[in-house]
Amino acid sequence: MTTLRQLRHLSNKKSSFSTPQWIADSRSPDDSTTCVDLSRTARLAGDVLFSNRKDHMFKISTIETLEERSLVVEGTLTKPWVPELRRVWNEAGDSLTGRRTVIDLTNATVIDSAGEAAIFELMQEGAKFRCSGVLTKHVLQQLAQKCRTPLNCVLERARSKH
Repeated sequence: MTTLRQLRHLSNKKSSFSTPQWIADSRSPDDSTTCVDLSRTARLAGDVLFSNRKDHMFKISTIETLEERSLVVEGTLTKPWVPELRRVWNEAGDSLTGRRTVIDLTNATVIDSAGEAAIFELMQEGAKFRCSGVLTKHVLQQLAQKCRTPLNCVLERARSKH
């Protein structure tokens, strides 16, 4: 268990997170511990807790070929990562020059309800998907039915590996 003293010591290290404005605005002149110290401590505690949860890994890679731009989703497509998928999808539509865009869910390990909602919205926008595995295919099938679209219209065949 990490103590508050250890967190304060480690909080002097740089963190990639910024201080939320509501914390910065809540500074009290009679507090012996500054708001910045508490903010660093809270950020570090969050980093420690989050880094111990390997099941929350998420990554989107873009693979460009002559025929398509693939957005390869790896890890957990859950609520905190849904905005990132939407952002990458919107950016992927730029400068396609006749190529198609495919969202590859082959390496997705978990899809929660927020992830399903995002997939459904992207499906309604015309997104094509690639997947493997019975569960991911089942999720896509259910969402395609909800979208009143045949599954084969939202699935993209796997690329040939020459």
